[in-house]
Amino acid sequence: MFEALATTIDDLDIPVDGDALEEALFLRDRLDAKISQAVGSFEATNEHDTAEGCPTMATWLRVKGRTTAHDAQRMAKTAGRLGHLPSLQTAWLDGSLSGGHVAAVVANLNDRTAPLFQDDEDNLVRVLGELDVTGAVVAMKTWAAMAKETLDDEPSGEPDPDRSAHLSPTLSGGRLDANLEPEAFHAAQAALRLVMGRRSDDDERTPTQRRHDGLAEIFNHFLDHQSDHKGGRHRPHVNITIGFEELTSGRGQGCFDDGTPITAHTARRLACDANIHRVITRADGTVLDYGRSTRTIPAPLFQALCIRDRGCRFPGCDRPAHVTDGHHIAEWIAHRGPTNLRNLVLLCRYHHGVVHRPGWTIELQPDATVIVTDPRGRKRRSQPVDRRALAA
Repeated sequence: MFEALATTIDDLDIPVDGDALEEALFLRDRLDAKISQAVGSFEATNEHDTAEGCPTMATWLRVKGRTTAHDAQRMAKTAGRLGHLPSLQTAWLDGSLSGGHVAAVVANLNDRTAPLFQDDEDNLVRVLGELDVTGAVVAMKTWAAMAKETLDDEPSGEPDPDRSAHLSPTLSGGRLDANLEPEAFHAAQAALRLVMGRRSDDDERTPTQRRHDGLAEIFNHFLDHQSDHKGGRHRPHVNITIGFEELTSGRGQGCFDDGTPITAHTARRLACDANIHRVITRADGTVLDYGRSTRTIPAPLFQALCIRDRGCRFPGCDRPAHVTDGHHIAEWIAHRGPTNLRNLVLLCRYHHGVVHRPGWTIELQPDATVIVTDPRGRKRRSQPVDRRALAA
């Protein structure tokens, strides 16, 4: 059906040139507009259900389009909105607006505000066409805020476009997208600034990676300290299944309870401070026996560890105790290291990962001095905060 298009793509050789790449991206965007129009028309026929057995258009796109659930939902939502916005769709088709402009509009519409946009669609599309994508995003957020004021305060049952969050699995983990109201945004900004702290000289993470790890610390902090569902100290709040040989050797992989794989190396790091269940299965996965949970570091011992170390003991790190894990100096999995104060040290989650990397070692002296050696043989020391709180 699209032999000419397929041949053109096969024969296409995009030069290493900015202008050529820009033109190719422009043409791809116009093709995206054509596909979006076709998606909307196909959904209207309901053939995704009657002929293909897919309950929603998004499901059909995920299966037939070989795309992620997140991208399929976005494509289906965009096509659905454009079916009621002919001027916007035409502007995308002829290239006067880009897919970025369209995304800015769709992200800031809901079922209550869409009719207001439709009433002034021609004028709004003209204004958006005079802006770049960044300006269009700002303009649509402003328009959405004004549209909310125009409407009554009755709940619509649909989240406001400027107050929403989506958490969905991806091929490599998960994706978190959020549109925050000003108050929530500034609270998030302040929390991230505090949890990220001062960047140490040995911290090789990018700013985006530090924000990612900061969010993980915030989530874990809530789970550690929430009181609605009591259960003691129960980090890290995820279920991982891994074979005994893989765990002890550090080679191979296990999986989370949704099937997402995790390396044995990462599982060993998490097992430093976790609840461990012994599960015996047949080769086909049938569970023969399920042992009781065993805490690798009991809560009283962890509290004693907090009193001694006060926070992360990696030299130069200032992370407080409530965002740390207990690390076994001699691994209890591979080397049968004991779980006591003489073999434990507090490390923040970033530096806990660092000392589990190949070439890094960490020692705990009898006076509670910590010595970290990097792969180049450089040694750094961290003295205990309070020498009176040494292990007995």
